[in-house]
Amino acid sequence: MTVKAEKVLNEYGETQFKWFHRSEKEKYDRLKAEMEEKVSDRDAKLKDKDVKLKDMESEMSLVYSWPTQY
Repeated sequence: MTVKAEKVLNEYGETQFKWFHRSEKEKYDRLKAEMEEKVSDRDAKLKDKDVKLKDMESEMSLVYSWPTQY
């Protein structure tokens, strides 16, 4: 899904959905913010792991490219 399509769907969903009580909307917003924070933390951790993996791959290529003395 493109970012534009997601934005339109979110805007449409907000205008079509009626909350029974303000506290429900506040709870929804809080839970949504927590979920987005967890997802961004997960993405950051995955990015760090990718960087570490690439570093390890480059180190391994250096080790295996050395000529042996045997």
